[in-house]
Amino acid sequence: MGKHNNKPLSVRNWITILVVQSIPLVGFVTLLYWAFSNSSNVNRRNYSIAVLISFISHTIIVAMVLLVILMQVYNSEYLW
Repeated sequence: MGKHNNKPLSVRNWITILVVQSIPLVGFVTLLYWAFSNSSNVNRRNYSIAVLISFISHTIIVAMVLLVILMQVYNSEYLW
């Protein structure tokens, strides 16, 4: 079992997390690693899990809205 690190993250750590997270694909893979790693800091792991849950829920909502819009377009009388 991994060692749990409960130490609070510094401002420098938070800035590093935000910068890494903003890099496409690298940020997503890093979030997955931090979320599912037992050796990661507990605060970083919880933040990563929250961001992933938020990402998944927003993706589902956007997909549903796009589906409704596409259904309206294809059922419209004014097709080009």
